[in-house]
Amino acid sequence: MGGLLVQHALDNVWCEPIQDRQHTLQAARLTPIGGSTLAAKVLWQRIPLPLTPGTRSFWHVYQIGQLDSTLFNIDLLADEWTSLVNVLESDRVVVDMFLNNGSKVPVDYGYLRRNTDGNLILAVRHLPLTDYAGQSLDTDHLYLRFYANARFDTDAWRLTAVEPTKGIRFAGRTIVNQADFTAFMLIADAIATQYAGHGAAMWYNDGAVTARPVGYNAAYVGRHLSMVWDSTVKEVAFFDLADLPVFTSQLDINRLKYLLVRSTAYESIDYYDDNDIYLTVPGGGTSFVGGYLGRLRDRSVRQLTHNAYSISKQDVDLLLAANPSLNVATVQVMLVVRQGGFDRGLQQQHNRIEDLYRLSYAQILEAMTQPTTVPEWSAATLEASAYAAVMRESIETIAIELVEEAYGYNAATRAVANPIVEVVPGPAPYVTLPPALTDADRRHGLGVRGLFYYSDGLLIGYRNDNYRERVHYIPASLASADVVEAFHARVTLGESGISYDGDQVSPALAQYGFRCYVCPLVSGVPTEEWYDVTGSDYYYYNPNGTALNGFVPTLEWDYALLDAGNLYSCVKINDRIYYYVAPPLEPDYTGVIQFKLRETANYLGSTIVKDYKLPAGVTDVFMDGASLIPDLDYFIDGATVTVVKRPTTAPADTLIQVRSYGFPLPADMRSDLPRESDFVRGGILSVNNYYNIRNDRNIRTVVAGKLRLRHQVKYAESGPGVLTTDGRPYAISDYAVGVESFTTRTLVPYRLEAIDVDERVMDYLTERLDETQVRYPTIVTERWDLVSPFCSRIIHMLLDGFLNAGELATAYTDEDVDGWVAPYIGLLDYDPCTKPLDFRYLVIYPHQYDYLLTLDSDQYRFVEYLIRRFLNNRTDLTPSVIIG
Repeated sequence: MGGLLVQHALDNVWCEPIQDRQHTLQAARLTPIGGSTLAAKVLWQRIPLPLTPGTRSFWHVYQIGQLDSTLFNIDLLADEWTSLVNVLESDRVVVDMFLNNGSKVPVDYGYLRRNTDGNLILAVRHLPLTDYAGQSLDTDHLYLRFYANARFDTDAWRLTAVEPTKGIRFAGRTIVNQADFTAFMLIADAIATQYAGHGAAMWYNDGAVTARPVGYNAAYVGRHLSMVWDSTVKEVAFFDLADLPVFTSQLDINRLKYLLVRSTAYESIDYYDDNDIYLTVPGGGTSFVGGYLGRLRDRSVRQLTHNAYSISKQDVDLLLAANPSLNVATVQVMLVVRQGGFDRGLQQQHNRIEDLYRLSYAQILEAMTQPTTVPEWSAATLEASAYAAVMRESIETIAIELVEEAYGYNAATRAVANPIVEVVPGPAPYVTLPPALTDADRRHGLGVRGLFYYSDGLLIGYRNDNYRERVHYIPASLASADVVEAFHARVTLGESGISYDGDQVSPALAQYGFRCYVCPLVSGVPTEEWYDVTGSDYYYYNPNGTALNGFVPTLEWDYALLDAGNLYSCVKINDRIYYYVAPPLEPDYTGVIQFKLRETANYLGSTIVKDYKLPAGVTDVFMDGASLIPDLDYFIDGATVTVVKRPTTAPADTLIQVRSYGFPLPADMRSDLPRESDFVRGGILSVNNYYNIRNDRNIRTVVAGKLRLRHQVKYAESGPGVLTTDGRPYAISDYAVGVESFTTRTLVPYRLEAIDVDERVMDYLTERLDETQVRYPTIVTERWDLVSPFCSRIIHMLLDGFLNAGELATAYTDEDVDGWVAPYIGLLDYDPCTKPLDFRYLVIYPHQYDYLLTLDSDQYRFVEYLIRRFLNNRTDLTPSVIIG
């Protein structure tokens, strides 16, 4: 299914270089020095030359070759000359004729012709007095650039254009006297007035680009002035050449390049081949004169980001050397930017370019040119990046490996496998599921999808389905759902799908990905202290299988090596979502919500129900549909889950559910903690003096127990969003989405690359950017309520007869108490009273009930003693317990 990601890149990143029919050629001159008049010999034919009434014109004729003119998007009649002005205006094709010193031949000097034999030729009027900055059509090579901007073929153009059939206009005249100048300017200004606000004009004086003439000058006599108005030009910017940074290219090895970064606020990709570059010399005020930098080699100009480019220093130096008027210290680069055929946004990708552009212009240049902790932002790296390659490559060379490198884990999974989708309401509410969920399971050909439904942020149910259509209609029993989480995996109740101590032969190994783990054996019993050994010598993996098993992927353990290390093994395939419903709290509620995760598995030779101890990549705990926050609302230690969030329901009605999936990161072998976890301040999330980035990630945002979409909250790092009640806890975590079904990568290493880049980028931005500041103190109207499991357990024990033989009526020592509470002291490891939490936003109750419990005076005094000694005085009996 690599095609999904490639197709996304073609639709959103690829700039389709072929769309503009753009070609640069060196024309072969057929005529002698001085040119020909009336006719010229082309191969075995004598071809009549274009007629210019009233004058005897000399022409140079160039052979382009037996190329169909439609290759350039030009419609030519056979054996007839067509002026380049007509090609420019009617066919909307730019034909630049230029010399290697940057001089451009005026457009109206050129004519194209397609001979009967298919030979395409060009006739260029030869006027020896035309100023080509020291070069001549008689002696120097002429280059042609054909460019048909695909913008003219789009609906966006046709709906907004001043003249849909004429996107480019031309005016030109050789100046003999002031009247000629006046006539020329009237025509040019009329065009500018007609197209005002749509494009820009390029002005030429003989072969040089120049500023708009501001008035008649006798120096114009004998010169050819021209103007080309292009409706697709969106910006003309100037850069001092002396100030442009220079870097050494990695793509074009060891070539020196100038870095050109535009200062633009928008984020569309302005592809380099839609742009023109000139070197100019200021002439005072707004005037300038300059030469065209033709792209004769791929390395001449390269794309770095959506609005940053590299220019070959060698090409610039050659142009400066060939045109003495440009070889001065004040030379500027003039960049002419056109709107191309695509409206491409800045797609998220591995190099985090969108985060680079959060910086100021000066900081962007610094990041691109100076050694930093984010080398992904250096100019040389960006130029050689896979993202830039996807923009420029031909469609045949855009392979899945290139796209997955360009996107990185975050952007790749968000593009085709983002789990969280919003319901489209209506008589038949539905969601459009991510493209990756259309994949057929290679074992049975059906779809595999686990869907979780939420209403106002609370989980209301889940379902498996075997369909493959992207449109999924919400079942009637879950009609109140407004958000769905969709996974390419099957939800299994009480089954992890882990295979212990056994080889595997299954297409799922390759399709969904797997990880291998081992643990020590002690007296023949696995300790279940697991270590990730994926990629090691402990097993052999053949992703293609053999002819004997029908070419099904195979994983075989090296049992001799395992035995030598006294190790026990297991394999986890990422095609399951483990789901567990905690045992009911009643009738034997002890005051503590604590239980063990259990799984049904084939273990040590038999099928048993056992503790589920292998950590998952992501674990979510729900209480009555609310999503709990780890290390605040609950704690997990191995298979033991302790919930300390105060329920809103009676014990008999409290429903606790656990969902886990994916692989733990090998370094710590534990489920992910949220990337961010804190309390809402000023109605805003992530006010923490750290610049978090999350735009390219598949994130799960929980606020006060409710799942929230990005647009439903406001983050400190970004402007839009909805304010949230102050003081509520929130957590922002990542979905760990498998990638094996649509990339050649595997989940864990691919994701680790993304985490590494994220952390370095966030550290870098934090030093340079300010987040949204809260102007007023946080207003806490209601604190988040937790329960002390230790205190609650003791209270329940006392109510059930614990220490009721007079022990509490007499003096007792710390040693006495240590003995009494020893069986319960382990609860302190999970007690919020002992944790480094922000107690400004919390209230920790001694028990879960919303009504008063009654203790006698001795019991009350004993519990207060325990609170002082063990719980840091962080819970208060007063509102929850009375003496009776």
